Amino acid sequence: MAAGIAGGLGSGAMARMVASSAELKGRYEVLLRQSVDGRVSDSYGDLAPQARLSLDLKAEIARREANAGSITRALSRTQSAQTVLGRLSAIAAQFVAAANAVGHDKPAQNASAASAARSALSEIGALLNTRSGGEYLFAGSDTDNAPIRDADLNGGGMAARIAAAVGSLASPGADVAAALAETRDAAENPTGAETPFSDHLEGAGATEARRTSVLDDGAALPTGLWASRNAYAAPGDDPARSWSRNLLRSLMTLAALPAATGGDPAAIEAAAADARAGLQAAVGGLALEQGTLGQTESRLEAARTRHGELATVLRGQVSDIEEVDLAAALTAAQAAKTQLEASWRALAALGSMSLSDFLR
Repeated sequence: MAAGIAGGLGSGAMARMVASSAELKGRYEVLLRQSVDGRVSDSYGDLAPQARLSLDLKAEIARREANAGSITRALSRTQSAQTVLGRLSAIAAQFVAAANAVGHDKPAQNASAASAARSALSEIGALLNTRSGGEYLFAGSDTDNAPIRDADLNGGGMAARIAAAVGSLASPGADVAAALAETRDAAENPTGAETPFSDHLEGAGATEARRTSVLDDGAALPTGLWASRNAYAAPGDDPARSWSRNLLRSLMTLAALPAATGGDPAAIEAAAADARAGLQAAVGGLALEQGTLGQTESRLEAARTRHGELATVLRGQVSDIEEVDLAAALTAAQAAKTQLEASWRALAALGSMSLSDFLR
């Protein structure tokens, strides 16, 4: 009978206790690892049946983050463009006042306005060639190449042709209408050698669609700009007479005005009035450009915020699947350790028992 009891002890109770101890050891090791790295498991196989959901959630997070990153880069470009547009608008407004001060009998004001206009033209050339993130902001789709061939706009063919037209007003009986038409043609003619704009802007860029920035999958907003033409136009506007062409033509007219001062007073006043009207049109065009681009920026900002908030929610859902409560895991690990140590002590005691110990 004793032999039967001893046999049962060795093959039954002892085996079960060893198996139970091994199970406790495995559980303790899992809980200990979880309390260190905070993850349920290092293997997706252990996350079943939610492993597929976790992968899908991570893919959606990556998509949201990619869209948010694209929007951030687009906003960097539009914010730089807004800075340029703001400066151009200030220049145009400044010269509206300057155009009011010039005239046939105002040689000092004419000379001052001409000098300031030449300085402004050099600045405008550099502004229109502004880059952000390595891309030209006002080049349309040709972002690798400068939209203005020579940033010093005083030395180009447009300035020379306009100066010649304005200078002709110094001649008695000058044809004012023809001279002013000549200045407009110099500014608007895309094929003439005098155009300061790049081949792309005067070619394919003249009719291309605006560059867009991603808003969401399958949705984008137009954010591209051109140095040569309006991105936004008010109803009834002549697309050829863009804010930039109006601005350049008017400043080049003011820069050339002193050469015509000795001519017909009415002709000089007409040229000054034409420059003033062009500057006012440029102010209006730039305001529309800034305002509409600002509305686009607001939509981009809202979309970026939405992508960020949704990514945060999705990361929480992934965390619920893949991560553990560190405090709870540590507590459970300590409890499992205590149970494991008790199991080892029981096994040690059981292993040292004799038959007589068992029978008592």
